[in-house]
Amino acid sequence: MQRYRVILAFLLLALLLLTAFACKPGEGSRATPTPTGTPQPVPTVAMSCEEAWDATQAALDAYHAKYGNWPTADGKPGDIVWPKLVPEFMEYGPGNDNKCDWWVESDPEGQVCRCYEC
Repeated sequence: MQRYRVILAFLLLALLLLTAFACKPGEGSRATPTPTGTPQPVPTVAMSCEEAWDATQAALDAYHAKYGNWPTADGKPGDIVWPKLVPEFMEYGPGNDNKCDWWVESDPEGQVCRCYEC
């Protein structure tokens, strides 16, 4: 029984020491940096599918002419990253992107497409 008390006391002391060394004063009070590239909300407006299609295609063409790549996460055809287009190339993003999911097509490359019917 005495042996178990010694082992228990030793384990308790080790746990307290580990806890004391793991926590450094003031460490938790530092500000957490905001990661770069955090998506920012873009202003949207209600558009018909045709209006959104035309406005998005014009913005894609202008963006590609200026930067030589597409307004997607990696610059290749894919899901449009709206903060790359709004407000420089479009005043507003289409309000129906969450329903339609507008993309830059890969075949033919650069054409606007939507993954779902609006």
